[in-house]
Amino acid sequence: MTDPLNPPPVEPTPEAPATPVAEPAAAPTYAAPAAPAYGVPATNGMATAALVLGIVALVLALLTFIPIAGPFFFGWAGFICAVLAIVLGIVGLNRAKKNGVGRSKALLGLIFGIASVVLGVIALIVSIAITASLGGAIVDYAQQVQAACAGEPSGTAVVLSDGTSVTCP
Repeated sequence: MTDPLNPPPVEPTPEAPATPVAEPAAAPTYAAPAAPAYGVPATNGMATAALVLGIVALVLALLTFIPIAGPFFFGWAGFICAVLAIVLGIVGLNRAKKNGVGRSKALLGLIFGIASVVLGVIALIVSIAITASLGGAIVDYAQQVQAACAGEPSGTAVVLSDGTSVTCP
């Protein structure tokens, strides 16, 4: 009886050659390309923050040109954003020298911050000049009303020298 797991060796038949026949050559195989190196990309957060704050500061600086209220409502926030943009722009430029990333963002943030400070100062000077000129006109008007109403009872209508009719307080 033969063991089914270990069959006896088969002797070559006279019809089959004893030397193995070469099989046709297979197509050449190539190695797969190397996987790209995935690492943490170099970033410059300070440069990005400087750019964002510089843009915000520039918008707020332009809003300060709204007469009377502009410098008081938008001026302080714009000035704080501009100073932060300048500081972060300088830090971002220093980091860009080290890792080579974010130089243009840091530079634009720095430029926008400086431009915002200049525009804010110009807007403040213009606003002060407008307020001073209006303030003088308001004081003159109040003095005219007070002179015209001198001795008049409250609620009396008087005419000022420019033809304006007012009611005495």
